[in-house]
Amino acid sequence: WQRIFFVELDGARERTVSVMMMGAT
Repeated sequence: WQRIFFVELDGARERTVSVMMMGAT
């Protein structure tokens, strides 16, 4: 389950970065 948790965390972080970049643009 740790692997799935880290994958979800990584995906959430990537999504947040994308949103931040979109907002900055």
